[in-house]
Amino acid sequence: MKNVLVFDSQSNFPGKDALINKGYHFEYLSEIEPTLVKSVRSSVSGVLVSFDLIKLDIVSFIRKIKTAFADKPLIIYSADDDGLNTILMIEAGADEVLSRGMNTREAQARVVKQFNIFQQLTSFGATQLLQAECIHIHEFKLYPNSYEIKKNEEVIELTPREFFTLLFLYENRGKIVTREDIINELKNTFGKTSDNKRITDMFISNIRNKLGLDCSTSFNIATVRGRGYYLKFNNST
Repeated sequence: MKNVLVFDSQSNFPGKDALINKGYHFEYLSEIEPTLVKSVRSSVSGVLVSFDLIKLDIVSFIRKIKTAFADKPLIIYSADDDGLNTILMIEAGADEVLSRGMNTREAQARVVKQFNIFQQLTSFGATQLLQAECIHIHEFKLYPNSYEIKKNEEVIELTPREFFTLLFLYENRGKIVTREDIINELKNTFGKTSDNKRITDMFISNIRNKLGLDCSTSFNIATVRGRGYYLKFNNST
């Protein structure tokens, strides 16, 4: 059975009846309550959030929830069909965004896909890098199973898509990776991802800022104008 925490004041997630028949159990909360979230965290397989409940402060709410459930799929549903909002939600940490007009069958399929993706990632991983317990890049340690990265033992928070972008660049070190390459890799791993190239630039910018990458760190993410990005190592690895 998969336990799903749902933040929604109306309990109206589309496709819930079909998912119940597939072994999903839904627990509804009308408010995002940190105390209650903490008490059920260990038993939760994933989180669904109604867009209407967070639309007044989208980024803050998503980051708060994703921080509490970093290794669980976070799906926003009943969202307005707004490309900018979709980018903001994914950039903030949402793993999937279901639009308000999406039919029930597609919504159900996307939820199942995200839960299966995260189940695979936390068990065996999709590639040899994902199977590694820890990847060392000088002062940085990457932990693929938990999307965690440490710099000199200090934990740095990256969203799953940011983490996978960094991991993809590392896997292709020595090569220039295009924005299209990154978007396609994210789609293959997480499903729905915006085709807007701006979202890739946002992920790269966030990674640089959060990791404090510059010429003094062991590596940086270099931009090749008109082509893409590559990892530039300031010392041999």
